[in-house]
Amino acid sequence: MNGQSNFLGKTLVICILLLLISLNTTPSVAIDSTKNPTYSGNTLYVGGSGEGNYTKIQDAIDDASDGDTVFVYDESSPYYENAIVNKSINLIGENRITTKINGYSFDIVIDIIADGVLFSCFTVLNCRDSDEGAIIKIRANSVTINDNAIRNSNEDGIILSAVNNINISNNIFMDNHYQNIDIYNSNKIRIMNNTFHGSINNCIYSENTNELVIVGNVFFNPLELAGLDLYLCELSNCLIKRNIFESPNAGIFLLNCKNCYFTENNFMNEFQYLGFGIVYIYPNNPITNKHKFDNNYWANPRTLPKIIIGNFAFSYFGWFYRIIITWGLLIIPIFHFDWHPAKEPYDIEI
Repeated sequence: MNGQSNFLGKTLVICILLLLISLNTTPSVAIDSTKNPTYSGNTLYVGGSGEGNYTKIQDAIDDASDGDTVFVYDESSPYYENAIVNKSINLIGENRITTKINGYSFDIVIDIIADGVLFSCFTVLNCRDSDEGAIIKIRANSVTINDNAIRNSNEDGIILSAVNNINISNNIFMDNHYQNIDIYNSNKIRIMNNTFHGSINNCIYSENTNELVIVGNVFFNPLELAGLDLYLCELSNCLIKRNIFESPNAGIFLLNCKNCYFTENNFMNEFQYLGFGIVYIYPNNPITNKHKFDNNYWANPRTLPKIIIGNFAFSYFGWFYRIIITWGLLIIPIFHFDWHPAKEPYDIEI
């Protein structure tokens, strides 16, 4: 009987411990390891001197089938065209620096409308100034944009709308007029190991997005009147980890977001946006918007916790909002803390 009692007691202790662990409410987002499919179909060649090679990228895409690869040589670069990618293909350039697509006369240079596309190793530049203008527009799922230079857009760099499972990695964004990346109504977006340099508006704008992962990026915007590094609106479950924020005048703005986790980032400057490094304006009950800051570097070595100041505003429309933004008025201060700030910057390789 004593043996049975001891067994039941140990079992009860284990169950209580497991229950306490499960009640941990730390907001976190796992980095989804889902990979886009790899293909082993035919390869169609564009440019170069090979017999039967295409002269236009769009012609090769039109003749391709799902699973094929369109390989673009840099010998015939630049390619003055736009492309509609309506097949599940790999579209690969010979060299990121020398294989150029110039969309000077088009609203959208690369329009991806098929699932499972890989776009890699190009410099894509110049799109026309229009309301829908972008270097790349993604309107399909399971798309990877990897190892490209995306630059000199008169509008946005990349636009994503109502899509799922998108990987944007190892790219350079430079001198795009508005947002470098513009995200709407999407899920499972991974932005990793990119470099963002210069934008009149925001580097990344995201609205109504779930499971956004921003890891290993460098943000540097030298413009005095630049927008924000991150403008996140109506967003849930976001991981922001091991990024370098070097912009002298920019910052991060969270508007009605839930469960954002900032960890191991290098904030190299005391941002001047509204006078604080990270600013909040909540239009709803701030108690439900759980965020966590942990182990970040905040411009200087620290031993005491870092206070992150935000504010709760009753409305963010019209004149009331403009007064808050323009004059920096605080309406009911909100405080978050990084209880374990890093004493020196992290060595983050991009």
